[in-house]
Amino acid sequence: MGFRMALRLLLGISLSAPAQATPPAPPAPIPPLVEARSDLDGDGQPERLFLGRDGVLHVEGADGRERGQVTLPGNPKLMVSASLAFVTVEEHRVAHLRARLHDGRTVEVVVALAGPLETLFDERTGPVGDGERRVRLRVDENGVVRFQTSPTITRCDGDDMLFPERWDFASKRFRPVDLDSPPGLPLKPASSAPGGLAAEPLGLFHFVAASTEPSAAAERRADLLAAPSELEDGNPSTLWTAGGPGAGRGEWATARAQDPSHRIRALRISAGPGPSPRAITLLLGPGAASRFTVRPPARGTFFVALPDDAPPTACVSLVIAEPPSPAGSPGTALAEVAIFTDADVAGGLEQLAADVAACRSGSDAAGHVLAAQGARGARAVAEKLPTAQGPCRRQLIEILAQLAEPDAAPALGHALETAAADERELIVHGLQRLGARGAAEAVRVYVDPAQAAEAQLDAAQILGTFASSTVEGSIEATRVLLAGAGRGEGPVRGATVRALAAAGAARLELVRELAAALTNEASRSADGRRLADLARALGAAAHRQAGGAAEAAPALKTAWEHAPGDFETRLRLVRAIGELDDPSLAPILAAAAREPGDEVLRWAAVEGAAALPGEAARAILTEGAHDRDPRVRRSALTGLAARVDGAGAGAVGRSIEDALARDGWPLVRHAAAEALGGACSLPGVEAALAHATAGDGDDARGADPAEDVRRSALVSLARCAPRSPAIARALGTRKQPLGVRELAAALVAKGDGPDAARTLATVLDETLADPSADERSAGLAVACTRGLARTHDTSRPILESLGAASNEPLSPSVRAAAMETIGRLCPDGAGVALKRGAADPDPIVRRAAGNALRTCAK
Repeated sequence: MGFRMALRLLLGISLSAPAQATPPAPPAPIPPLVEARSDLDGDGQPERLFLGRDGVLHVEGADGRERGQVTLPGNPKLMVSASLAFVTVEEHRVAHLRARLHDGRTVEVVVALAGPLETLFDERTGPVGDGERRVRLRVDENGVVRFQTSPTITRCDGDDMLFPERWDFASKRFRPVDLDSPPGLPLKPASSAPGGLAAEPLGLFHFVAASTEPSAAAERRADLLAAPSELEDGNPSTLWTAGGPGAGRGEWATARAQDPSHRIRALRISAGPGPSPRAITLLLGPGAASRFTVRPPARGTFFVALPDDAPPTACVSLVIAEPPSPAGSPGTALAEVAIFTDADVAGGLEQLAADVAACRSGSDAAGHVLAAQGARGARAVAEKLPTAQGPCRRQLIEILAQLAEPDAAPALGHALETAAADERELIVHGLQRLGARGAAEAVRVYVDPAQAAEAQLDAAQILGTFASSTVEGSIEATRVLLAGAGRGEGPVRGATVRALAAAGAARLELVRELAAALTNEASRSADGRRLADLARALGAAAHRQAGGAAEAAPALKTAWEHAPGDFETRLRLVRAIGELDDPSLAPILAAAAREPGDEVLRWAAVEGAAALPGEAARAILTEGAHDRDPRVRRSALTGLAARVDGAGAGAVGRSIEDALARDGWPLVRHAAAEALGGACSLPGVEAALAHATAGDGDDARGADPAEDVRRSALVSLARCAPRSPAIARALGTRKQPLGVRELAAALVAKGDGPDAARTLATVLDETLADPSADERSAGLAVACTRGLARTHDTSRPILESLGAASNEPLSPSVRAAAMETIGRLCPDGAGVALKRGAADPDPIVRRAAGNALRTCAK
């Protein structure tokens, strides 16, 4: 039977020629996307307008004869819907077409038919580029107006029109026009501020948008507009320019606050050089009650007070209602605008802090204002911090941490004493930024034995940061940490060791100080706790510091010689010595590795020796591989894995093989199996791994009893002999755990031996045909199926196995894997099988089949 016949039978693919079909009837005419009728030319007879699917707008007279057409810009295939409206604009009857596109934009056309067909507008509207501006069109009785908008550029009354242009029927083109300037309740200017206001506002409001600025106006592009920061930079020589001499009517600038609950009390407005605008309208929101107009003095700075009943707001827009006369004017401009609210009075800053401390409405906005007030803000927050709780307290702490003001240090230090878990990191970061004042607070908390352990832990971390640097406070921080080694409870001692180690890793000078302190402590045979902590800090610091080992080794030798005999001190010294990776310290590790009564000390010594170079370390590890404690043996075998070449490699290999074959602890045998993966060149390694994986026969007799060890040996065997028959035996042996067989399937495929595909297909067929198979067996079938994809074999037996897997009724995961593999192989005619998979009731199978169809179609 030929290959194509095999595919028909096995994959269900019909390759026969299609039957002769009757020629289809001509398609019905496609209806237009939209059509409408109206009398455009005033002759009493309606014209018919319709938009074809080809993107052409047709205009037909009442007699059915075409009067004209307009081809819409862009690809007509992108159109999804359209609408037609008829509007009388400035006594001209026009038709307005809007066609919506897939990408959210629109195409708009405006035509008039007073005589010949006249196109007033035919452009795309909607977002331009990355959406920072939109082109829009308004068609009503007041005109055909093209304008732009930008997402964040709006007036407080909601008007977002920018750079408007109206169609001029006389000149037959668009001409720029002024923005609308609504009237407001008249207010009087004053030369001085209303009573009770501070000299400068706290800064609840900031300018965020403006309708114009020179570069954007030159190109008439809304996406070039930026916040008019010139109005609040404190420099009267920087200007927000609304227009040239006599121009700028309707141009505006908007300031916003985060909290809408405050009332604006007054504004201080400084005009630019030359005469002031003749009228400025203030917009606090939509509606007449939120509009106010002031007529400024001829020149200079003035105040305008808002009425007491002005609504609270988070927005104010200044609109140039009337520009100055062009005579003697260099242009319409404002220099500075200060916005005073009900918070800008005596005690206003303290009230904001109280609002945050009580989590009142607008506390987030108040927090931002406080964080910008420097030392004043720090003092106000510090005063309220003791009364705050929960998230309110956390917000005050965040403000203090952001301020980086020395005046914040005492408050942060006292907050550290009782900090909640979610506050500690903030306080630590805040004190670290405060230099000597922050270090002083950390010292106070660290040396006070009455403080909570958590507070002392954080204080040690802060001092470690200072000790790592040369900033002000670093010398005192180093002195205090060195003096604190060995003191306090276990967690505090650990924090001190970590702080000293981190600081020593950054500064070689501190490594020398640690070594000197350790030598001094050892010579006095003093407190073993202090000796142990200094040793641990020294070892960790010197390990990470270039040149540190040479400084630390003599001190650690002296410490070992004079160390008391308690377990903690000796263990910490051994760990410090092991961390140093200095061969000169190998005799100490060798002695500790033979400690008869303490397996923990022996384990630490072997762990340290594993990082040492040279024969001394090899001897320690070889001896450790036969230790009576399994943890020691495992660590020794892990260390020996890096010493399977060079002198003594044979003995090392035999020790590892012996552990794999005879050790009674699975964790030791697992380490031995991993170690042999790096000893492939030694005699006997492949056989040892094969025996641990697959045993002696076809029933896994003699294989390692632990599945985890078999898997480890299998991985190492594949590294040493990728095409070992033992891997295929492990795959084909039913008595093997399914996890081992799944791993073997992946390794057989990866090894890509001459029989890899056939081996995988055989196991796949046996698994699918096994009446005792359950859900766990599906994992093995999936592993074999996916392994077949890696072999790239499209022979008939492989396709038969894939056909069976693609029709497996009980396991969607097997069917999905079959679809994936067919998609990787893409044999001739596989499309029908994949389409069947695309209709599978299981969504995972459908998705896999769909992906495969797309891959094979390329």
